[in-house]
Amino acid sequence: MSIELKSVSKQYPGVDHFSVRDVNLTVATGEFIALIGGSGCGKSTTLRMINRLIEPTSGDILMDGESVKGVDPVELRRKIGYVIQSVGLMPHLTIGENIGFVAKLMKQPKQQIESRVEELLDTVGLEPALYRDRFPRQLSGGQQQRAGVARSLMLDPPVILMDEPFGAIDALLRKQLQLEVRELQKRLQKTVVIVTHDISEAFLLGDRVAVMDRGELLQVGTPHELINAPAHKVVADFLDDEVRLRRLDLLTVADALDLAPTTDPADDEMRLDGSLSLRKGLVKVAANSTDSTIAIEEGGRVLGRITTREFLRYVAQNTNKNTEVVNVVR
Repeated sequence: MSIELKSVSKQYPGVDHFSVRDVNLTVATGEFIALIGGSGCGKSTTLRMINRLIEPTSGDILMDGESVKGVDPVELRRKIGYVIQSVGLMPHLTIGENIGFVAKLMKQPKQQIESRVEELLDTVGLEPALYRDRFPRQLSGGQQQRAGVARSLMLDPPVILMDEPFGAIDALLRKQLQLEVRELQKRLQKTVVIVTHDISEAFLLGDRVAVMDRGELLQVGTPHELINAPAHKVVADFLDDEVRLRRLDLLTVADALDLAPTTDPADDEMRLDGSLSLRKGLVKVAANSTDSTIAIEEGGRVLGRITTREFLRYVAQNTNKNTEVVNVVR
């Protein structure tokens, strides 16, 4: 299901400024978009307007071309999974009851609910026999967050909204959950919008990243586009501290195809996972002593080919390159 925000603004009564001003954003079906920006930039308000937890002051939001204004909010939210930082599991219900709660309200058959709960627990890596009958207090923070993701998927919604879902989890577990969510999204092909203040998380998860500041959407692009061509000084400043020294971790092997020429297949070509960071890709390429063709692939499909020399040149460029603003709009 696609999402389109058309000139969406939000101004709260009695406040002399807009929390969100004239935001235009299209999220394609099956796309993962990360909304990022400093505290108070309007990213969470934008997210909550999508499922009408907050009503916009002006503009419109469409799902598959249909305005959400004409849809009953309860019906709308049944099409949208919602994951928040505090998880929001009800402490008096078991994990299985939490996951199946909305389905029970909709009077779905008990056996159908129980079967779906077990399926979802398996999906998020919680063994049903161990976790279904436990209470939230008996789970770790990471396990609770997994249960929250499972609950958001109970009605098989086409859209998932995530508001700082990993913010309260320690760094090591957070990285693991991020990778699991990304893999899950690719497998289920859900349309996902995530709010985060962590640039590394945004680049890891998002097909595209939308940078907000003071309620305005400044730039939307792939990590590669934002790093190499920030369209606004605020974007460049936001990325600068994190990116300049960590470019090899934030760009992926697949990004190397954007600036490098395509090469014909070769019998002795090496294969390289396009989702790897440039740093990890460099280690693998360096271990291959021959100057060969590299087939960059993802999910068993070849995205394109470059030579070892072209790949190393790309890595060198991105190690030494300074971020430059190509078009200051404010």
